[in-house]
Amino acid sequence: MIYALKKKSAGRKRKRNDDVVMEEKLVATLGDIKSAMKTVGETLKVIVDFLEKEREIEERRKNFFAEILKFEGLSMEEKFRAGLSIIKDKSKIDFFISLPDQEFKRIYIMDHLEAVPKPEN
Repeated sequence: MIYALKKKSAGRKRKRNDDVVMEEKLVATLGDIKSAMKTVGETLKVIVDFLEKEREIEERRKNFFAEILKFEGLSMEEKFRAGLSIIKDKSKIDFFISLPDQEFKRIYIMDHLEAVPKPEN
């Protein structure tokens, strides 16, 4: 009978060690999950920031022609021709939008206007 008690207590000791090992593995796995979630969160923030900037740029592109209409001294036909020339290429619109003031924008519009042939009546 004493032998039987020793055998049972030895089994419990192993079980506790197994529980500790399992607990350590669980804690390590949860740490890995936490780290992965942090990385996912950071990646999502980068994506959201990118999409927000793209939305802002797209909104400014939509207002592009309204910017051209502000220029005085150009006929509607000239504004239209310049706008058509620039709007064909998003990088040209982005460049126009990035110009610091109306004078730079006017120069840019005039350069494009000169490059576009006048329509024949």
